[in-house]
Amino acid sequence: MEAQRVHRALRDLIEKAVSEMENTAIECNEIAEQLENGELLAALGALSGCEQTLHTTLVVIRAAHDWQQRSAQTTTTLAN
Repeated sequence: MEAQRVHRALRDLIEKAVSEMENTAIECNEIAEQLENGELLAALGALSGCEQTLHTTLVVIRAAHDWQQRSAQTTTTLAN
């Protein structure tokens, strides 16, 4: 992120999103191993879980971005 002050709630959301993405990366490596071992059903189940996690993380990041943009607009409006 840019070198600007970030609201504590936003920072917490972003930290949680980063943590979830790191966990998802680990899960993807495990899924690759399952596929290499021919464990297709296990890989499908794990991919479904990853898909849900990615969707939820995407929603969180979009909400954080919107909040950040609106906060910046409000700050600009108040400064004028």
